[in-house]
Amino acid sequence: MAGSGTILRFAERLINGILPLRCPVCGRGIPADGTPGMFCADCLREMPFIQGKRCPGCGGETSGIFDLCPECLEVEKRPWRKAYAIFRYDEKVRDAIRLFKYGGHAEIARSFARLASGIVPEEERKWECITYVPLHWRRYAERGYNQSQLMAESLASAWSVPCRRMLKRIRNTPHQAFLVKEARLKNLKGAFSFCGSTFSSGGCILLIDDVMTTGSTLAECALVLLKAGAASVDVLAAARRQRN
Repeated sequence: MAGSGTILRFAERLINGILPLRCPVCGRGIPADGTPGMFCADCLREMPFIQGKRCPGCGGETSGIFDLCPECLEVEKRPWRKAYAIFRYDEKVRDAIRLFKYGGHAEIARSFARLASGIVPEEERKWECITYVPLHWRRYAERGYNQSQLMAESLASAWSVPCRRMLKRIRNTPHQAFLVKEARLKNLKGAFSFCGSTFSSGGCILLIDDVMTTGSTLAECALVLLKAGAASVDVLAAARRQRN
């Protein structure tokens, strides 16, 4: 399975070396920083970055006197230490993520990694390693790559932190997007197992996914990592989908 991802990235580099760079979302604009896969300035202006005070429970926007956003105030404390998210999930961000996941635009991983560097202070990047939410092998075979893995690898390269495969999806569960909250939780029970090496004492793991909605997928993965011996887990998503 790793071979198809390698071939995909090689083809991407070859094409980018021959054809002019274009924004992966609109297909017209020039990448804002001149690098392959980055969004153009016009698309970036339409993609809502999470601004101001960030909720430590989900990485989303919060306001008022509380540290947590209204959604996180309504749920039990999640099993991670801190959460980060780059964008609010809206139509333009949804289009970018769909292209990333289903449209073969694997290069978007590097764009999300570069943008994440602007929201995570350098002094907070002290993780033992970076890992990611896994795909079931059937879904991996259909897609050819795991978008969360590509994000994790890009972040690891940019931040000089090891990227390791630590989780395995042992059940091919239905898509979470089509389920209500209670069904999401039941859907994921026992869906993941630990497949990594032992943890260093006191080490914290950064766990990557593309979108956080209720956080149930990230929570189940974080619990597996903690049960396996991780001292703590932080999570990072490209986008946070909030009700409010």
